[in-house]
Amino acid sequence: MQGSTRVRTGGRRSVWWYTIVAAALIAGSARPSMASAIMGLSWDGSPPGTLEDISGRSDFSLGVSPFAAGVYQLTWLGGVTAWRDETTIGAGDQTVFNPGPIAAGTTQTLTMTSSWSLWATTPDLSFADSTGPQWAVAPVDSNTWLWGLEDIALGHSDADYQDAFGTVTRLDPVPPPPPPVVDDNNLVPVPEPATVGLMAVGLLALVAGKSKVSK
Repeated sequence: MQGSTRVRTGGRRSVWWYTIVAAALIAGSARPSMASAIMGLSWDGSPPGTLEDISGRSDFSLGVSPFAAGVYQLTWLGGVTAWRDETTIGAGDQTVFNPGPIAAGTTQTLTMTSSWSLWATTPDLSFADSTGPQWAVAPVDSNTWLWGLEDIALGHSDADYQDAFGTVTRLDPVPPPPPPVVDDNNLVPVPEPATVGLMAVGLLALVAGKSKVSK
């Protein structure tokens, strides 16, 4: 009986041990999707710092749902990277910030007629959409968001999200309607008043001439 009791106790301890290990693994794998997601130790910067250090914000999430249609202003605030000359930032189907030096505070106004997201291409990222974990996003207010890009794929990067960063501000929730399309092939010419007058004089002269001939 004692032997069987020991076996059951050992089995219970094994179950508890595996339960604790599994819980730790689950908790560890869930951290990247939680708020305050910027936890990497930056390799660059002087002194090294993450976007959380730069902005003072701690409520970032990795990835964000697509933005709704509307008129937006995209602002470049900075970036700590050796790849500025090799990084492109875009929105929807538009390129917004080309590779090369960009002054802090540079803005671009975008009119988006459907839902859209930010994207980036870098030497290590063929195409990184802002719905994915390469982007950290935090709301500033109901119409403004702070964004930051990690330009090296997660897993072998420092995950500091300050390689490029800025804001997105919604200026107008509804984009302006497109201008009407005019089909020149369906236009009906309207005579000018002077032309109408000349036609009337010509008709009168024609009638008068016929009258003389008939007499």
